[in-house]
Amino acid sequence: MDMEGTRYTHPNKDLIGLKFTGGDEVEALKGRSYISKAVGISGPSIRGFSPIFIDGVQVGAVSVGMFQENVDSLLETNRNALLYTMLMSIIIAIPSAFALSYNIKRTIFGLEPVDIAMLLTQREIMINSVKEGIIFTNKEDKIELINDRACEMLGLRKDDVGKHVKEIIPTSRMDDVRKSGIDEYNEQQKINGVTIITNRMVVKYNENILGVVATFSEKEELQRLAEELTNSKSYASVMYR
Repeated sequence: MDMEGTRYTHPNKDLIGLKFTGGDEVEALKGRSYISKAVGISGPSIRGFSPIFIDGVQVGAVSVGMFQENVDSLLETNRNALLYTMLMSIIIAIPSAFALSYNIKRTIFGLEPVDIAMLLTQREIMINSVKEGIIFTNKEDKIELINDRACEMLGLRKDDVGKHVKEIIPTSRMDDVRKSGIDEYNEQQKINGVTIITNRMVVKYNENILGVVATFSEKEELQRLAEELTNSKSYASVMYR
């Protein structure tokens, strides 16, 4: 339409040249863009308006509209599609949620989060209370666990967790045990100036190797205990003769 509201185009050619109807074109002829709902010559419609400028001067406006009944039909169609999608999502999501929950429960042996936290706390206390040093490496030969005794005995640190065992203990042989899958018992070795007696055992779950655990004690401590045990046996033998 021009600035007088005269139509230049229309789906109905008989209406071209006549004045725009509905009364909602006024603001568009003042330079505004907006959406309006009105009753035009063809019936109730929802229309969008935008002004047209040439060299900064407004020369008219354009209006694009849809009949209200078409809009309602489109909304109804989309509403039905949305409801169908929501219904199908619910039908699929509920069994999926139960299946996921079951698999998670099975993976964590049916434990609740509080049970897992309690087990981890108990494990930490037990591991750090034993007199032997303990180191666990995963299937990539990276350290995942070091107990307090291992740190004290070999001069290790808790922040060594996550590092490759060869980087921390080049002579550990834990990576060799993982590769061979064969446990080693009562092996003597010297680490950081300390002579230890160690056991290296493969850790498996469902026949899959998860890593290697090494337990060890100082040789001098074991010798001292052996001597005490020998002396105790000798004393007992004398007492009961």
